[in-house]
Amino acid sequence: NWLIITKDLNDEEKKLLNDNNIKYIGNKLDNTNNCFEDSIEVIKHVSGVISTDTSLVHLSANLNIKTFVLLTTGAEWRWTKDEKTNWYPNSILIRQKEHGKWDYVIEELIKKLNYV
Repeated sequence: NWLIITKDLNDEEKKLLNDNNIKYIGNKLDNTNNCFEDSIEVIKHVSGVISTDTSLVHLSANLNIKTFVLLTTGAEWRWTKDEKTNWYPNSILIRQKEHGKWDYVIEELIKKLNYV
């Protein structure tokens, strides 16, 4: 089962999720002054998190949840040049091979998910 907690999806993205029976709850989370409180509670109860370099990967990695970080070729220094980082040892880093192209990243993600 897939669950999307990202905020501010557009109508086309919401339709794509709906067409594929993927639940979207991002619009229901963290709407109070306690930022990330709802997201943290959701993340604590999932098998893993897949995201680009957003706050969600920092939350999930700190909660010791298996985290797949999808990175651009010019990702920030903290993500190193390897598949691992000392800051988040339970995270798997998957980086673009070519600027702007996500095919390799998605193929690698699918391979890694099949072994989890």
